Amino acid sequence: MGMVSDDVLRSVVALEDPLGVLSIYVGVLPVEETGPGLVWELELRHELDQARERLDREVGTGRAALDRRLDELADELDLLASPRESGRGRALFAGLADGAAIRVGLQQPFRTRVAVAACSLARPLASALEAGRPAGIALVSQSELRIFEWCLGEVEELRSIPVPEFEDRHELLGPSAARPRSAPQSGPSFHLGQQRDLHDRRMDDAQRRFVAQALNLEELAGKRGWEDLVLAGELSLAEGVLMHVQERSAVEVLVDPRLLGWLTPPELGMAVGPALERERARRQLAELDLARGEALAGGKGAIGLADTLSALAEGRVDRLLLPAERELRGSRAPDGRFFPRGVAPPGVGRADLRSEELLAERMIQRALATDAHVTLLRGAAEAALGDDEAAALLRW
Repeated sequence: MGMVSDDVLRSVVALEDPLGVLSIYVGVLPVEETGPGLVWELELRHELDQARERLDREVGTGRAALDRRLDELADELDLLASPRESGRGRALFAGLADGAAIRVGLQQPFRTRVAVAACSLARPLASALEAGRPAGIALVSQSELRIFEWCLGEVEELRSIPVPEFEDRHELLGPSAARPRSAPQSGPSFHLGQQRDLHDRRMDDAQRRFVAQALNLEELAGKRGWEDLVLAGELSLAEGVLMHVQERSAVEVLVDPRLLGWLTPPELGMAVGPALERERARRQLAELDLARGEALAGGKGAIGLADTLSALAEGRVDRLLLPAERELRGSRAPDGRFFPRGVAPPGVGRADLRSEELLAERMIQRALATDAHVTLLRGAAEAALGDDEAAALLRW
C-alpha cells in the first residue's frame, strides 16, 4: 500500500462524484487467518449492509449504484480485508460513478465503518496521519549513535555512527610530593586522582560534542519533518546532546533514561510510542488554550463553530482545530459558504440552505485548500473543546 503522505490525504479530501463518494475503513486485528468469519470481515459486511439500507431510505436509487461499484472494486475489497496484507488500519475511497480508487494502509488501527456521502469521510484518516507524524529516535552509547525514525507506528533505522574512544596517549603523572606524610591533599595519589578526574571529564565532553555534532539534528529534522525527538541511552551522553539540541533546534526532545538499543524496530516503536502520544496530547491542549485565549482577547484566534467557519471562508485560518470523533453538522448556502445548523446568513432563506452532514470533512477540505494546518483533537483535548465544537489559530 505504500507510504501514506499528506498528498494522499489531499487526494482523498478532494474526491467528488455526482452519485456520491464511498469511504470504507477496516480495523484488522493482529491474528492469523484461520478460515472464514474473521471479525473484521463480519464487521465490514455489516457496515456495507447498513450503507445499503441508508441509501434505500435516503436516495432510493443509490443502492444499485453502490452494488455496481462494489462489484467493480471486488479485488480492492479482497485486499482491504485480507489478513495477509500489511497494516492494521486500512481504507478505501472511490466515487460511485467512476474513477480510480484510493487504497491506503497504516499501522494505526481504524474503527470499521462505511459511508456514502457527497464527499469522502476523510477525518479518521486525517486524525491517524496527524497522530502518526514522523519523529526521531536517537539511541546513544559510549560505542555508537543509532538514529531511527518513528512514523505511523513503524520504526526504520536511518544510520549508525561509531563513537570514537578519544583515548589520551599522554601518561598521567602526578607531581612528586614534598612532604608525603603531611595532609592527604599533598600526596601524589591525590594529584594523580585529580588529573584522572579532569581527564575523564575531558573525554566525556569530547564524546558529548562528537555525538551532538554527528546527530546533525537541525538538518535531519528539517529534512524529515520531525517535531519530536526521543533521546535514549546513557544519560551522561544524552544530557550533552540535549543541551546541544535545545540551543540549535525547535524540536521537542523527550529524554528516556532506558537503554533501548537491544530492542528490534517494532519493539522500539512500542517502547517510545506512549511518550510521543503524551507529548502530542500536551501540545494539542496547548494549541487549544492558545486559540481560546487569543479569541477571548480579540487576537489571532477563533473559538466556536460560527467564528471558525467565518475565518475559514475568509482564508484567515493558520491551524484548524477540530474534534477527532464528534460529529459536526451544518448547512451550506447557495454560494458555497458553510454555517452552523439552524443559522441562516443575511439574505439567505432557510429553504435555500442544504443540510451538510459531514461538516468537519468540508472544513478540512477548505483548510487544505488554503494551506492551513489541521489538528484533530483527541482524548483530553477533544473533551476540553467542550461545546465550542471547533477552534482555530489565525493568520491575522
